[in-house]
Amino acid sequence: MSHTLKTFKRVLETRLRAIIELPSNQCGFVKGAGAADAIHTVRVVTEKYRERREFHAAFLNMEKASDKVLYDVIWWALRKQMVPEVYIQWIKMIYHGTTSHVQTADCQNHSA
Repeated sequence: MSHTLKTFKRVLETRLRAIIELPSNQCGFVKGAGAADAIHTVRVVTEKYRERREFHAAFLNMEKASDKVLYDVIWWALRKQMVPEVYIQWIKMIYHGTTSHVQTADCQNHSA
């Protein structure tokens, strides 16, 4: 990816973060949050269970999730969050026609 595109994506991300408020309990795509926060949450839930206190948990398998999300749903969700149409068009431009290439240890190339 070119330096220009990386810079453009960072500027777009900053603008989107100013518009879209992520829930405080979200770990993914949140600066400074990650696996350690999710592990802490699981520990707290486990303690609640041991104390026989009511709790609710949901576990999602996000493996390959981005491959299965319909782009039209993403555009709809961005519009619902009041993201300016020009930003949505920029995102469409970035991801239009993208492919992934993986080279394995036996030097075979795979595209998706």
